[in-house]
Amino acid sequence: MQFQAIRNEICKRLGDIKNQKFITVAGEYFLEALSNILMGDDFTPTEVPELVSKIDKTAAFQSGYGEIDITDLNVLKVYHIEIDPSKNSGRRFIVKLITPEYAEKVKISSVLYPAENELYTYQENAVIRIITSPMTKKGLKISIINIKYPQSSGWLTQDLTTDLHYSPRIIDNAITGAVKLIAGNYDTK
Repeated sequence: MQFQAIRNEICKRLGDIKNQKFITVAGEYFLEALSNILMGDDFTPTEVPELVSKIDKTAAFQSGYGEIDITDLNVLKVYHIEIDPSKNSGRRFIVKLITPEYAEKVKISSVLYPAENELYTYQENAVIRIITSPMTKKGLKISIINIKYPQSSGWLTQDLTTDLHYSPRIIDNAITGAVKLIAGNYDTK
């Protein structure tokens, strides 16, 4: 489905058959709705392959804590963290995604600290926070599998389903989300 057809469908669902009222905002609300879907857990990366990327970074640790700033990397959401043993002197780690609330508990109780072969990670705004055993002194090479911000700049000439391989389910859910957002912000009568 092409971006113009998506914008037309949003207008049609809002009763704007001639695209006179909402065509100018339909695209930006579609992007917002798509971003909202991608921030949730109701999708898989295979549904938006064009937005999935892998970034390799090195994290240094001090007393078991490290961080990676992802501000300038166009990252909407960290999906998964990997540690390749071949890039880390053969060391294997079990990576566990945790919540910021659980991280606060770890700071208070050393009983909750990760074991020597474990690594806890969570995203806090544009920073990936990492907690590992205080025994980890060296930097670790980490691969961040992430979802990039969707950008419509190339969508005028590309079909989102056939060229970029977005799943029809994601497109339809984002259209529905855009309709709800517009209806919540504008008089649709």
